[in-house]
Amino acid sequence: MKGRSADVRVHNPIIGELVLPELDFLINLLSQINPADTQLVIEHARKIFTAFQLLRGRPDNHGFKIKGKIRQRAEPVPATRGLKDDLQRLLKVARGGSAKEWQTAWLGISGEARLVVSPLRKPGAAKGEPPPVERRNERAVTGGRSGTTAFRRSPLDTRNMKLVRAGSFSSVIPSAEDCIPRIEAALAEGGFSSRREADELTNIFVLRVRDAYRALTGKKGLTYRELNDDETFKPKGGFADDGLIAFAKDIDREFGTKVLTLSRLRKKETEMGLSAEELEKLRKPWGKRTS
Repeated sequence: MKGRSADVRVHNPIIGELVLPELDFLINLLSQINPADTQLVIEHARKIFTAFQLLRGRPDNHGFKIKGKIRQRAEPVPATRGLKDDLQRLLKVARGGSAKEWQTAWLGISGEARLVVSPLRKPGAAKGEPPPVERRNERAVTGGRSGTTAFRRSPLDTRNMKLVRAGSFSSVIPSAEDCIPRIEAALAEGGFSSRREADELTNIFVLRVRDAYRALTGKKGLTYRELNDDETFKPKGGFADDGLIAFAKDIDREFGTKVLTLSRLRKKETEMGLSAEELEKLRKPWGKRTS
């Protein structure tokens, strides 16, 4: 997935104002499908753009790739593997890779996988953070008032951690030796999939693209059918229109999202984990200048 654009805006003649390049691309793309309804084009372009921004901004949904011979920059890369594959790859490098290979592997996996084996995370804890240290307000006690109890976080032990810099990017990486037992324990617990599961933000992005195609063309873009012999024929989704597939591929290629796959485009709304109320709220019309 492409990183955040610098705040360089371009003038879009359709909307008549300066916009970010991604939004400019969407407005121009949608206007090619339906040049007659400018307001509808702008509304759905903004909806897709907002869904993309939310999907791209998630730190747990991507890793980082260091580029340049002297680590000049770090670019976000989409997480395409499941947690199990990420952890197995990390364990393999931790056991036999060089220090540079370990740094590359640690940064390359998703933030979700790093969180599972983070030194900040206690076994079984949902989030990781240094344990709180209780501290008494002695000044209040001395003054005759009831001593209030304050809490602060204990400092993180970074003696075995390495600071890696790449341009303006920096990250503190734990040692491979310290992470091996954590990775082994996480894999032993099981429950991780080798496939990258779609989450709510991914499904909303897919829905935004499908809804835009339907609104601008008048075509649903999907055809579902019921078959009598469920044991022999059990389709997992519908048949996607060629126009919808091409439309989704253009967006996927431009944004580098790699989530608008055929299987996701064909997926039924009832299988996306969104309630009827959530879908209704999601599809409420936006104002002309809503962003």
